[in-house]
Amino acid sequence: MNESKTIRERIYRATSRFDCREGILLTTFNLNSQFLEQQALPIILGVDLENSEAIQRSDVHEELAKAFCSVYYDPCVAPKLTGNYRYEAIPVPVRNRYFHPKLVAIAGTREGLPCVYLAVSSANLTLSGWGRNVESFGETWLHTRRQKSWTVFSQFLEWLEIRTNLGQEGTTSNGIGRVKSVLEEMPNHKVSRTKGPHWNETLSAELYVSVVHKQGFPHFLQLERKRAPRQLWVCSPYWSSVEENVKSFRANETSLVPARSRNGSKLSLTQAQEQNLSKHKHVDVFRNKDDNTDRFWHMKSYEILHNETCYTAVGSCNFTEAGLKGDSGNVEAMLVFEGWFDDLKLELEKAKPEDLADEEQNEEEVPKSAPIVVLVAFDWRARKYRWRLDVDEDDTSEQYDFKLHLPNSKPRTMKNGKGAFKGEPPERGASYEITYRCGTKEKKFVGHIVELNLDFSCRTYGRALSASEILDSWRGRKTPSDAKNGDGPSRGKNGKQTDEEQSATFDAVNLYDFYRAVHLQRKQLEESPDDSERRAMLVSRPDSFLALCYLAKDNGEATVVRFLVLKELFDVIEDWKAIVGRDLVSQVRKLVTAARRSTIKLLEYQQSIDEKQASAMLRWFVKHLRQEDPKE
Repeated sequence: MNESKTIRERIYRATSRFDCREGILLTTFNLNSQFLEQQALPIILGVDLENSEAIQRSDVHEELAKAFCSVYYDPCVAPKLTGNYRYEAIPVPVRNRYFHPKLVAIAGTREGLPCVYLAVSSANLTLSGWGRNVESFGETWLHTRRQKSWTVFSQFLEWLEIRTNLGQEGTTSNGIGRVKSVLEEMPNHKVSRTKGPHWNETLSAELYVSVVHKQGFPHFLQLERKRAPRQLWVCSPYWSSVEENVKSFRANETSLVPARSRNGSKLSLTQAQEQNLSKHKHVDVFRNKDDNTDRFWHMKSYEILHNETCYTAVGSCNFTEAGLKGDSGNVEAMLVFEGWFDDLKLELEKAKPEDLADEEQNEEEVPKSAPIVVLVAFDWRARKYRWRLDVDEDDTSEQYDFKLHLPNSKPRTMKNGKGAFKGEPPERGASYEITYRCGTKEKKFVGHIVELNLDFSCRTYGRALSASEILDSWRGRKTPSDAKNGDGPSRGKNGKQTDEEQSATFDAVNLYDFYRAVHLQRKQLEESPDDSERRAMLVSRPDSFLALCYLAKDNGEATVVRFLVLKELFDVIEDWKAIVGRDLVSQVRKLVTAARRSTIKLLEYQQSIDEKQASAMLRWFVKHLRQEDPKE
């Protein structure tokens, strides 16, 4: 069914089939931001991998300016986030269990119609997951509401939004919002598509998500059949409650294939677990001859035989109680196909007692999840910090005395529930601490500050441009990013990327040249092929209208020029308010109003005139300076 290709090759092939990408949604257990930014995102965004590293970085920035991206991960293993790229990274805390699904969802248009590419695998967003480990992988396309996977995926996105909401207003200006919008655009009827490989054969795949299918994966894999399945084959790197899990699938015959532990010494199934199974004649334990110490077999796959038809499931479910339990276990996802997966065929032999482990391994070999549920974020739209704290029902937050510590800020007391307060934006990749008492001991929880509503951020992703560089790019004299000309983000002594925002200036602007450049950019907006490109030109790119607005706002000397520039930029942004959004238009309007007020006062003082005369003078300047060149 699936030819043997790497995860990179399959996703790169899929993303190249889009006419336009509008939203990206990624979920992972643990997140390696360096791998995500330097290797995964170029593949997911369809960046040309033959180009130099500097050009790839520039292309990733440009693609993220057009397609929103949200990444959800489990906070049990804290990532090191850079804040250098335009995507939301949001932890999903779940008490005493893990957020464990591994999804890649790309939403956009294909053949002019809305569709979502959905990949479900066992691979995390890490170098190990996408390169070193042996992983399981499945993919499908969603293009109509008639597909069962459409309903399940939509319900999972609803759960994810509710779970991570901190009181902010809903928005389509992030990855999950755009994916949901594309799903809503899909028709209820069957859609005729161009026939071809990697499309039609995956459309009937069924999606399992534990928070939707609350009875658990064994029940789901019964496929609503009353008769017991003939056979079950399971590959998993982690095992617990094995005897109970075997019974839950009800198969007449069961074959278990445990992976070797990471150190390669023993299989991950224990001798005690195998002995408990030995009394069941219909259960056998095998070892995979190819499972050597060079690569860790992290794959999770299930093949179940109903009558003469085989169904293959791949995804994140370990053969553990938490992995299979449904809504009361880990958050998991699996994709189920009718047929055999050729790339899952293994050369097996019966496992010997000496192959088996002495002790069970912790699932995913990480610490247990935190006893509290906590999220802290900065909302650029509201210019507020938002937080959420959930404590066990049997306890109260007063007993623990929770304190929130933000950089350069006094500690704040936290109570059960949600809260918000005004504050200055955090530094890139900033962390917070929560201290609390547990008995007589004081404990500490560290997490990363989530940044929400990035469209309202005044940050530049990639190298920040000066006003003259932005105008030059509008006139076609330069590319939007110097990275394409060889001047990418600098590198430190250890060779790691230091893609931090460099200082940008509102340098000397010739107003006539400015109006001509805006005139040319207006034409580009009208001729642009799609709204995602227009949005990038207006809001997201380093040479966007909004970027120049922020430069002009921060220029404290040329008061008159600042107003004239902001007024012209605002008029363009307001013309495209359907794309930019009402709130962002309102924010720019406030900048213009403040600049106009300062300019009027300056004219009153310099010209010794009253406010009415100053307003009339300013209107005359605006009218005459923006007149178009008759030759054009």
